Amino acid sequence: MIRSANWLGDAVMTVPAMMAVRETYPDAHIAVVANPLVAQLLENYPGCDEVIVYNKRAEHVGVLGRFSPSFPQVFFSPSVED
Repeated sequence: MIRSANWLGDAVMTVPAMMAVRETYPDAHIAVVANPLVAQLLENYPGCDEVIVYNKRAEHVGVLGRFSPSFPQVFFSPSVED
């Protein structure tokens, strides 16, 4: 899982890093957590398999918002195996 930058320009600058992760781990499932605007930029990007929209200004406000049904409760392995 990759947490995207919040600003569109900063997110564009992280695209090469995401592609490097994809090239290094071609079989990995790469999910990106992004705000709604950045999510639109990344939704068809081949460097990630899934874009999870996190909107802290609307449905995901506060602690309870992070557990909202609209935010997927997914679990990822914190390790990378070579």
